[in-house]
Amino acid sequence: MSEAVLDPLEAAAARIALFVGASQPFYPLTMWWVGGWSAAVAAALVLVVTPLFLLVPLITRRRSGAGRMMLVIAGTLVTILAAQSLGRSSWVEAYYLSVVLVGLTLFRRPESGLRLAALSLPLGCLAVLHSGLPPSGWLEAATSVALGPVHLFGSAGLSLYVLWQARTAWRG
Repeated sequence: MSEAVLDPLEAAAARIALFVGASQPFYPLTMWWVGGWSAAVAAALVLVVTPLFLLVPLITRRRSGAGRMMLVIAGTLVTILAAQSLGRSSWVEAYYLSVVLVGLTLFRRPESGLRLAALSLPLGCLAVLHSGLPPSGWLEAATSVALGPVHLFGSAGLSLYVLWQARTAWRG
């Protein structure tokens, strides 16, 4: 019985998904450290999406495009949930950048339909939902604002990781 070998883009998507899925339990702890108990409770909502990230490698083995699209869906969903609970002023929506980078870099030219969907989902959600989200979510305004640097730094780091994985996949 032979085990299916992932192509480089599938492997990159699986690594990104496992990286995010493994880091999810630490997110409420970080929010607690920066914003206190109320921020940790609000951030715990993102744990609901963790199983979707952990399913990406499994789905990718069966249907490559579907697995990579699941990564986009999970990333968009976790950002929506975090933005709802932590608010716009927490800058958590900066994580849409990482999701858009997945859409730009992990789909091949013949997969233009999937690429378009992978770009439209996070950008559409940002455009449509942003103005309807509360500025501070479930938190006091000062607490929500205090979380901004953490989210900007985290988004930048995750975006660099996505780009690194994509570069490795396209070169390999």
